[in-house]
Amino acid sequence: MAALEPEVDDTAESVELNRLDLALRDLASLLGERNQPSMPDIMGSWMADGNVHLMLTEPCADAPAPWISHGLMWTLPAHVPTHSYFAGTTAPLPALVTVGGGEDRRVLLDLERLGVVTIGGDPRGAKDMLRHVGAELTNGIWSDDVTIGIAGFDEADTRRLTSLGRGRVRASVSIADALDDAGRWINEAHERLAGLGVNNVLSGRVSATPAEARRLSPYALLIAGPDADDLERLERVDAYLEGRGRGQLAIAASERAGTRLSAGRANMGRWPLTVGLDHTVTMEFLDTRIPAVSLDQTELGALADSSAGHRPLPPKPADIPIGRHRMTRRQPVGHP
Repeated sequence: MAALEPEVDDTAESVELNRLDLALRDLASLLGERNQPSMPDIMGSWMADGNVHLMLTEPCADAPAPWISHGLMWTLPAHVPTHSYFAGTTAPLPALVTVGGGEDRRVLLDLERLGVVTIGGDPRGAKDMLRHVGAELTNGIWSDDVTIGIAGFDEADTRRLTSLGRGRVRASVSIADALDDAGRWINEAHERLAGLGVNNVLSGRVSATPAEARRLSPYALLIAGPDADDLERLERVDAYLEGRGRGQLAIAASERAGTRLSAGRANMGRWPLTVGLDHTVTMEFLDTRIPAVSLDQTELGALADSSAGHRPLPPKPADIPIGRHRMTRRQPVGHP
């Protein structure tokens, strides 16, 4: 991963991402002694004007200072600095990925907590978003220990994502095989939790040693264009994960044109994302619509070539690829 990180990147975007990264690692240290009932159930984050907001599935009123709780949100105010000495601690939300945003707002979802996320709407836009998610997971500053599975991508995308993953990406021959792998991962996750003597992934992760925490890293499976049979299996996986909350499994699937979803049914599952022809993403469960992230084949190819040292990384648009930069100066990271 170090080969992909510039020595210092002080752009507003990188400062914002580093602020979120360090804020979450700091929060993990504050939550380490909590019992499971008092832990926040975090489903995502959004950032605006230096404020870090965590979105919760249910209220959790006792946020540790300097965090502030308000309804379904915990907020770290913009004036509160974060510090680089937390950079070596365990990242509590390693499958957190960006789905959209603009100059005034960035929205990230925790795929591990949501379990199964479907990306529908415009097929091309959905596929571009899935590529972006894959590039971010392979290249993100908080996702180093995530194991990534991919299935359904064409040969070029598969090769490039595998190259970016540097050994962390598993390409399955078929979507059915990938879902079999996901099932085995769930069973193994139960054993890992039992071996560590914990019953919840987040509680175990924030209280464990770094070596133990790596054993609780999630498996992120990205599926491009599942067919009707695959979708039925995904529905069963989603129903199972609904009862577990956070199960060390994170799945994102883009629709295939002509499936029963595209034929008129609303997106599958509890957490549907709908990408419009206007390059926005609608999330009804958050009652919001924002500009969508996107990474097309050409951009993915340029990123893969750059990571392999073939040529310098081309100038990047504001939203792609993100999550690649870590500041190396030992200094507080505050409002950009």
